[in-house]
Parts: sequence; structure tokens; C-alpha cells
Amino acid sequence: MRGITFSALALLGAFATANTFNINFDTDSSGGAISDLTTISNQYAGWGFNFTPNHYTGDTWATNTDMVATSTSVGIGYPTAQGNVLHSFDGWLNEDNDPSFAMVMSNADPVTSITASFIADSTGVSFMEAFHFDGAAYVSLGSVLVDGSSDPVKTVSLSGFSQSIDLVAFAPGSFNDWAAVDDIVVTTTAVPEPASMLALGLGAVALIRRRK
Repeated sequence: MRGITFSALALLGAFATANTFNINFDTDSSGGAISDLTTISNQYAGWGFNFTPNHYTGDTWATNTDMVATSTSVGIGYPTAQGNVLHSFDGWLNEDNDPSFAMVMSNADPVTSITASFIADSTGVSFMEAFHFDGAAYVSLGSVLVDGSSDPVKTVSLSGFSQSIDLVAFAPGSFNDWAAVDDIVVTTTAVPEPASMLALGLGAVALIRRRK
């Protein structure tokens, strides 16, 4: 019976499916084109992701983080093949301190990993931080610093947490340099409902018994 139970559980695990969403600021969640100098907020709500400015607060953080997607007037080292990126050069000129923004997850399936690219020059500290909502507040799950190398595209990832990622905060450089974020790739894992899992489990057990 132990072998049957483990085999059934293994089969159930195979029914968990991963879905990947690529937020590139060129097209929205419905496939519509995002025009240059568009303010980013709910363009990806169809996938369950919304953007808000000024996640971090305090003396060193901006109160007017620019949330514009653009492919023009961008910083040194910007690869033109990137298309639109989030955090325009013109907005950077007017920000009052270090920029930050957040992507809030309302997707029904748990977010298990997230990858993002930081674009062009950044002499300040850039990082990405993941949070879990515990019912009362957002609790940090961990963060990753962006490599300060001269590579114009720096890609970082967060994954492997025991709790779902409910919000991701981005800090693209500081107010006296230029940096942008692009190609935010979110992976969610869908698990069958309990009733469906029970039916699958019973079917798996029956199948294994027949084979024996």
C-alpha cells in the first residue's frame, strides 16, 4: 500500500502546471501595443499584476518615481533591441530621490519565481525584493542586488521560497544615474482543486492496482 500511495502522490504532482508571463512593456496582457511614454499601472491586470510607484519611503527615496515606458531618450548603454523599458530618462531628470516601484500580484495561482532585467548604466545600488502578504502586512522573503558590472543588461532572479511571492519591489539605481527595468518574467504554479486531486488520486490508485 505504501508503494501505491507514493506512486499516486507522484502522479498528482505531475498535474501541477507552470504558467509563464513576460512583462516587456511593449505589449499589454491582451497583446495590445504600449505606446512610447505610456504611464504603466494596470496594463497587466489581465494577468493579475498591477504597478504602483514609490514603494519605499523615507529620506533617501523618491516621492515621484516615474512610471513611464519608453524606447526614446534613454540612458547610455541602452540596447535599442530592448524596445520599451520602464523608467524614462525624462522622468529621471525630475525625480526627487532614489526611485522605486512595486508590482502587486493578484493572480489566483501562487507566484513561484520572478526574473527581471535592469537596463543600461547604474552607478547607484539597484535591487529587487520579494514579499509575502501574511494577511496583515507584507513580509520580506529576500532580495537580490544587481551586478554592478558594465554589462548594459543585468538579469536577476528570485525563487525557491516556501511562501508565495505576493509583491515584488524594484529599486532601479539612484536619482543621480539612469537605470530601467524590463522583461519581468513571472512564473506561477497552478495546483488542481482538492476535489479534482482526490479524483485524480483515486484514479491513480485504481490504475496502479490494475497493473499489479
